[in-house]
Amino acid sequence: MRIVHQDTPDFVLHHGSGSVGIEVVEAIPRQLAHAYAVVNAAIEAGDPVPDVMSFRHLQSERKSTARKEILNRIDPRNADPWLGDEPERHWLDVMSRVIMDKCSKASRYGYRHNLHLLINDEVASCADPERAWTLLQDQHDLMAASGAAFAAIHVLSQRKLYSRGFA
Repeated sequence: MRIVHQDTPDFVLHHGSGSVGIEVVEAIPRQLAHAYAVVNAAIEAGDPVPDVMSFRHLQSERKSTARKEILNRIDPRNADPWLGDEPERHWLDVMSRVIMDKCSKASRYGYRHNLHLLINDEVASCADPERAWTLLQDQHDLMAASGAAFAAIHVLSQRKLYSRGFA
């Protein structure tokens, strides 16, 4: 058995009776990725950043938001708490976007029935992963599209692996 790194899909696992394609993606909200870049740039420039950060208010930010505004919004003293199932709904929105993006690209990989999607969850550490995973399973159109593109989807969330296979 051997694993080969490539571009489409990211890895191919060759074994005695065939091969399996593995597409790997990190699920992170675009706004959060942009905020991380702003924070890193501020640190490199020697600018002050909060010791503890809250990314709650970045859900609807545009990429063009000014550095000062982002640094102000990630200060937890300026953030409202999550309410109800907001963390899980936010998780679901990001996961749905990531999965649909990969579903649209999967047909090019040539591993239709032997292609697995592995998602490293970097979305919301305050989301209850069991509740969030249940919400994802309830998205019938998303699961149908996923089943047409992948043999299985695996989400690594808070050090636990959640998997769904498709017949």
